Amino acid sequence: MAAHADLWGEIAPSTVRMPVSILREQASLLGAKTNHVIEGKVETWISENKFYHSFKFVVPALDNYSYELFQIIHGVNPYPVRPREPLAFDIENEEAFLSWLGQRLSSSETKRIIGNLLAQANR
Repeated sequence: MAAHADLWGEIAPSTVRMPVSILREQASLLGAKTNHVIEGKVETWISENKFYHSFKFVVPALDNYSYELFQIIHGVNPYPVRPREPLAFDIENEEAFLSWLGQRLSSSETKRIIGNLLAQANR
């Protein structure tokens, strides 16, 4: 009997940085910036062949109060990413995702939320 041929060829993981990895990096940086008064947390789940990632603030001193800042969605391919917002749009690549994320994390609204959480945790 003939040996079975390997028809798969070479298989290797993607070299593209996954959106969830970028979110986890930023979540880790938030803890350091706030002396761990506020921690960043990324939760992931899968539904209908889509990956959902939620970026949250968690405040341990306030009974682990959690505030969801945003969610993103993508398929098996990491890009495009779609923020789960009323005016949803596709973010086509890592560079555009980093730009959108930077604007979102450093926005005046996000800073206001962080400032309020810091004040409540330090009351």
